[in-house]
Amino acid sequence: MPHDDQSAFRIAPATELEEERIHTLLRTHNARHWPKDMPSLSFTARVEGELAGGIVAYLVAGTVEVEYLFVQERFRGHGIARALLARVESQAKEHGAKKILLNTYGFQAPGLYRHLGFQEVATVDDVLGTSWHIFLKHI
Repeated sequence: MPHDDQSAFRIAPATELEEERIHTLLRTHNARHWPKDMPSLSFTARVEGELAGGIVAYLVAGTVEVEYLFVQERFRGHGIARALLARVESQAKEHGAKKILLNTYGFQAPGLYRHLGFQEVATVDDVLGTSWHIFLKHI
């Protein structure tokens, strides 16, 4: 396929299943370039058996990349996010990690990350009527 021949392909909205597949394909591609022993540092929190929240994070070359951190609204304010991040940090240190990297929107939890010692390294304003923040914590 020629490099600039847009008649050879079609762009269309992705379905939810296709979004998941694209994410899987990206992870598979990245895995070829990352160390083979890159552990998952993903955990869940349950309250009386119910999934209250969770964190999806991976150790990539000495840095933990947090993909997602979510706590259901009715369970917020009880230290679940803090506990999930503390568990990731503890496990990260055991694996020799030096940093944790994550991002969040202004309507999510930038204040929590600042409170937990994360340094804001970038902010993009006017995103969804709020801002987007990138945080880094040296551990």
